[in-house]
Amino acid sequence: MRDDHPHDLERLYFVLRPAGPWADEADEAWARASFRIDRVVANAHDGTIAPNQYRAKAGQPVAMPVNVMVERGSHAMAPDINRDGRFTPGVDSSSSLKGQWGIRDHGSTWRWYLPSFMDTRDASSVRLCGPLADMAADDRPCTRYALYPAEGLQKWFQELQLSAADRQKVVGRASWLVRTFGDVRVEDLIAPTDPANGNKLDRMLRRRAQSETGFVVGFTTVDHSPALVVGRRSFWELPSGQAPDLLVEASALLPTDHHTLFEATAWGSYRIDAITNVLIGYGWFSEKGSFSPALGGEFRAGRFRVRPSIRLSDGGFDTRVTTTF
Repeated sequence: MRDDHPHDLERLYFVLRPAGPWADEADEAWARASFRIDRVVANAHDGTIAPNQYRAKAGQPVAMPVNVMVERGSHAMAPDINRDGRFTPGVDSSSSLKGQWGIRDHGSTWRWYLPSFMDTRDASSVRLCGPLADMAADDRPCTRYALYPAEGLQKWFQELQLSAADRQKVVGRASWLVRTFGDVRVEDLIAPTDPANGNKLDRMLRRRAQSETGFVVGFTTVDHSPALVVGRRSFWELPSGQAPDLLVEASALLPTDHHTLFEATAWGSYRIDAITNVLIGYGWFSEKGSFSPALGGEFRAGRFRVRPSIRLSDGGFDTRVTTTF
């Protein structure tokens, strides 16, 4: 079936903590008695969008079964901890990161989450329930599901020994636009396996910082002349919902008809939606040989960023287009 998310698999993590003595018998009854859910981490798309994460409070275990909501016509997920059929910021996702995605059945894609973006899950919703009888405690109908190891699907698919053309027919291929500006290629998404070491979960939780950190290459203008930009940027995401994140950059600008310029800046980066950051910073600019406060904004389009900024001390203004790798 063709859609706009071919083979785009999402991840849902349950992080457990020991709650009882260890035993040699590893049956289901022992597991239920010996572990408690510490966190529920539900993927919400990719790129710089933070997952919907709920962390259990001390002395308040997560009630079973855990309800998980999925976007209508899409694939972002979020736990429904209070079971009201809606995504509630601060309740169903206790993370204080800026720009929570939530569940967006409709409404704006690139704005702060609003309750109007989501439809209430009622009796008409499609419901799945696990293989155990107690997973359907109410009288609403549900369809049973079973879990299968990803390794088995991977092995089966590899044993088909498909040609490159046949594999492309099955898996698909990202368009040139997505391959140029996007974050993920669809041909890399067929049944990914996650080693049992927490690396994938850690990467998902830190993916915004990872996508914002790296070497920078791009173009800008200096005194109306085109200039190549090369440099390095580092990003630290602060857990506070009010404080800006920290972005530090060191860059060299190579104009076509001017000597090489250097700059070093530290920015407070405040996220206002999934693709836009407001920047307030201070830095040293060799063009004027002085320090200056600066203001700017950064707009993300896949792997590329567009950033207009102005130096407040001398009014110097430029707009640069860069990519980070």
